[in-house]
Amino acid sequence: MLLLTLPKSKKLNITSSKIEDQIPVLTALSELPNETSGQQFALNSDIYVMMDFLNKPTYQQYYNLPKYSIDIKKAFGEDTYQLLTAPSNYIEEIKSQDKRSGAVNKKQQAGGDYSGAIWNPAASCDYQVGRSASISAIVIHDMEGSYAASISWFQNCSSVVSAHYCIRSSDGQITQMVLEANTAWHVASENPFTVGIEHEGYAAQTGWYTDTMYATSSKLVRTHICPAYGILKTRVAFWPWAATTDYANASIPGTCTLIKGHQHYANQTHTDPGKYWDWDYYYKQINDVSPVYTNYTTATGNFYDDGGASGNYNDDENSLYLIAPTGAKTVTLAFSSYNTESTWDYMYIHDGNNVYAPLIGTYTGTTGPGTVTSTGPALCIEFRSDCATTETGWAATWTANGLPTGIASNMNSNAVSVFPNPFTSALNVTTDNGAVDISLFDMLGREVVSERNANSVSHSVALNTQALPSGVYILKVTGTELSYTEKVVKN
Repeated sequence: MLLLTLPKSKKLNITSSKIEDQIPVLTALSELPNETSGQQFALNSDIYVMMDFLNKPTYQQYYNLPKYSIDIKKAFGEDTYQLLTAPSNYIEEIKSQDKRSGAVNKKQQAGGDYSGAIWNPAASCDYQVGRSASISAIVIHDMEGSYAASISWFQNCSSVVSAHYCIRSSDGQITQMVLEANTAWHVASENPFTVGIEHEGYAAQTGWYTDTMYATSSKLVRTHICPAYGILKTRVAFWPWAATTDYANASIPGTCTLIKGHQHYANQTHTDPGKYWDWDYYYKQINDVSPVYTNYTTATGNFYDDGGASGNYNDDENSLYLIAPTGAKTVTLAFSSYNTESTWDYMYIHDGNNVYAPLIGTYTGTTGPGTVTSTGPALCIEFRSDCATTETGWAATWTANGLPTGIASNMNSNAVSVFPNPFTSALNVTTDNGAVDISLFDMLGREVVSERNANSVSHSVALNTQALPSGVYILKVTGTELSYTEKVVKN
């Protein structure tokens, strides 16, 4: 970089060799326009990203760069530096009379729709004032270029293109360029009803779609656009095939999907955001920031879809289940039936206790998981369905592995006797502990039979189980210095 700047430095009478003193040189060498305050912001963003890149030790080591320590704040001045590094809760109108550095000298809350974005409007020749349809969908783009270049391009009347929002890769900074009430030109015939979000990077290259970018983009969608226009958050193009499927080739997905890529719209030749955009992760960031699980903690039990043992599941489901039996070393989940809408409704099974645990597999149609065993004490299951067509779902049974069949405290292991097991109309419990509480629980953790303060010394207490359906139950016996648990089965 210094070799490139030295001739210009001499011409501009700059004697310093420090990169932070080379702003006029880098401005002169840049191909970005520098006439308006909005263009100055784009130009400074471009230079800032280069300096920030050179400053990072990780990149210095990886690319064998000198150990730069550039004073970026000094290079741009306090106000412009604050804007260039603004976090996602910052709006600022760009006003400047300083052509050299593009310094910002007037701050005000103004202009944009979203409080997490910098307001830097596109050229009025690059969008249409107003809309001919209500907002009902969101388009995910990649820029095929840099954040700074895209902002500059949307302020150029030669482009005849724009988007509502642009997001930087390195830190997720958001710039709003078109008001949502106006029609940005980003997805041809679908412009009237969509909001366009451009993400810095290239569809054919890895590394651009950072966690920070996903976080700020999903927050924009989750907290602002979806609630503002009643867009269902579950209508994200979540499918395993989404990143590699273009509507132009497959005619899917259809209009049911409301948050999808440029590549997923009809009458398009674009293929962005492409194969490296992680739709599953983006879906989670929009829908599962604070996940709520249906928890199963008993040693064994039945696992059905939300329609139960006989009904269908629902449209637009985002259901999360956690099977984590108390004290289990591993969990086995065995499916006796599986039927979901092929290609559109999916089950995801994770080897752990949350949706980010390692993925065991994804399942759709009638090809189910079969029998799955975790490597640890929990399995996490996600189920997502689209907006139409449901099926009968699934039936499965889980079993905790590594649990003792009975747990006794401060007593001889022979102090409790349970018979017969399996049982039919009655289950007999004998202890030598005097008065005890005896409870029988089903696999959903519901108490179905109980005897309180039963005097079972030297004789059996017969639990009336005639009305219970066949299945697996958990027996608990508690008393003075006694705690006993055993799995029992009714034929």
